[in-house]
Amino acid sequence: MKKILLLMLVSIVFFSCKDDDILTPTSLAFEEENPILEAGETSKNVPFKTTSPTISVALEDETVTWCTVTIEGENLVIKTETNESYAARETNVKVIASDRETSLTIKQNGRQSVKMTILSATASSFQEGEEIEKSFDGNVETYYHSNWSEKKDTYELIYKLQEDAPSLDLISYYPRTNAGNGTFGEIEIYASTKANSNFVKVAEYDCKMVGTPSHIALSTSVINPVAVKIVVKTGKGGFASCCEMEFYAKK
Repeated sequence: MKKILLLMLVSIVFFSCKDDDILTPTSLAFEEENPILEAGETSKNVPFKTTSPTISVALEDETVTWCTVTIEGENLVIKTETNESYAARETNVKVIASDRETSLTIKQNGRQSVKMTILSATASSFQEGEEIEKSFDGNVETYYHSNWSEKKDTYELIYKLQEDAPSLDLISYYPRTNAGNGTFGEIEIYASTKANSNFVKVAEYDCKMVGTPSHIALSTSVINPVAVKIVVKTGKGGFASCCEMEFYAKK
């Protein structure tokens, strides 16, 4: 008799379990888990699928102003400002469903640039065998150096650019990796243009006399540059040296 009652109880429990009683986790899948926008791209839709009746989004860093996110139908809608910087930027977005949440990383690439050709250059001081041409020969193993036996208060390096240079927006200075004598400290940057043959100061920068490159983005584009003058105000040991000097225009 006890065996019959036990079997009846098991049967009741077994058959009372319906499919509707089984809890299944909410599904949430994005077509692109970490969306990337180009510098000039200001909007992007990222489709997603979910079984959640509600879904919300918010930037994890509330101080971010260059990016906003909303939900429209089954799309995560990303709105961004144009990235005028050469550096990429990113922010995280929290996506909240009914019983789960996830995080996406939104990245916006920096502006692309075009390297300009240096036609010729002159220096107010140089060491034989380490002339100014060594600073734009495409070889970081060679370098320009001012005269070993003559220290100056300042050094002037003048680079003539290709005739059709559209603009000057970025300057890259590559020092000797060992940060040896002549590594730039404080510099001033001047430019002449087709409209004005006189050199006009466009920037000041401190390269800090370290063995890593300095990438100097100008706050205002120089239109149709003809030549660039670098005035080295301080250099390690009282000298000036440069492995490579490069000039770029925004693409």
